[in-house]
Amino acid sequence: MQARAFSFPQLAPGDIAEYQVGKFVKGNTVGSKLYFQSDLPTRHVVFRVKPIPLPMGLIGSYGTVRFTHGCPKQPSKLSKGYDCVEMRDVPAFASEPRMMPSDDVRMWMLFYLTDLRVKPDDFWTDIGTDAATRIERLIDKSSALAGEKAASLTEGVSRPEEKLARLNDYCRQSIVNAVYFKPPAGIDRGKMQSVSHSPDEVIRNRAGNSRDIPALFIAMARSLGFDARVALASSWAYGTFQKELMSSSNLSDTIVAVKVGDHWKFYDPKRCRVSTGTLYYQNEGNMALIATTREIEWARLPVTPAAKSLRKRTARFHIDEEGTLTGTVSIVYSGQALNTALYDYYKSTPSRISGLVGRREKSRIPSCKVTKVKVDGATNLKQQLRLTYEVTVPGYAERAGSRSFYTTRVFRKRHEGRVPRRKTRP
Repeated sequence: MQARAFSFPQLAPGDIAEYQVGKFVKGNTVGSKLYFQSDLPTRHVVFRVKPIPLPMGLIGSYGTVRFTHGCPKQPSKLSKGYDCVEMRDVPAFASEPRMMPSDDVRMWMLFYLTDLRVKPDDFWTDIGTDAATRIERLIDKSSALAGEKAASLTEGVSRPEEKLARLNDYCRQSIVNAVYFKPPAGIDRGKMQSVSHSPDEVIRNRAGNSRDIPALFIAMARSLGFDARVALASSWAYGTFQKELMSSSNLSDTIVAVKVGDHWKFYDPKRCRVSTGTLYYQNEGNMALIATTREIEWARLPVTPAAKSLRKRTARFHIDEEGTLTGTVSIVYSGQALNTALYDYYKSTPSRISGLVGRREKSRIPSCKVTKVKVDGATNLKQQLRLTYEVTVPGYAERAGSRSFYTTRVFRKRHEGRVPRRKTRP
């Protein structure tokens, strides 16, 4: 990291300071987004890009394509083989609470390599059928073990949704995703991450990777008579899905689609910290490609209703004559609130959890002291997750003579609004 400081001795309030910054990158920018906006308004932004020669094996129909979002589509040619893309009077970019994905708001361009003859519909069909073919190859290697496991998990259950929930919970609780966590003893984590395994191998090893575990779920669901297929989900981390941007990274997450009645139900068995009935928050509401080896189908992923994503707080407090508040707090989570809690607490040490809860309470009430922090259900994903702790807040009530004044909304004390006051910019 290099930094340079400079000053303007004669600068006075109301003056306008202009400066120029240049950056030269020698290397491959394919797949990297180039952003026009910064945190300050810019009078003139120029990108000069020089295409590199293609490898011998790709010469022909392949070429580098430039995709733009909110900026000029046609570059002007410069000498020495450079393309120039420029914009003037570019506004500043400022992140705001609960805003749209930043890549939907900012101005950027992206270079990627593709077959120039292929149209978007054909490109995504190839991506989907290839993903389905890889999954089918894994399932074809299975014996009866996946079916036997599915039958034992769903014994005595009649509702389709409950059967699928049990399969998903088994994958989350009993199968370790080696991409995120250390597998059982004797399992090579590097090999587990890079080499695909059949559903039977995943059951025996109690571990797999982000492709193996969805394949196991599909194999078990099919053994129960469900129409289960692989689905590729887009992520809000990259903005709203755009078919015209023909890059496989636009559909980065492998999940499972199961036909229940006339509707598709979606599951993410590879992420143990995503509760059954929800999806990863970056996927919900975005697009998914449901695939077989012959065809694809597009679907909009569901969004967990706010009424099912709750933090239910129960507390018993006491305020003494000195105005000190003491009490116990219990919080139960559901939906996306549960997923957030699992990312915080799952496989975390007691000291880390205690520190995390303490810092959160102190951010609201600096004098708050948190003790006896305990989390139930953080390791057994089938149990309800409950956080309990004790709090002590000296001076919570304000004394005025013989009277004490305090707010009964303890959890909202000094709580910032959903949209804070707008910051002014020069």
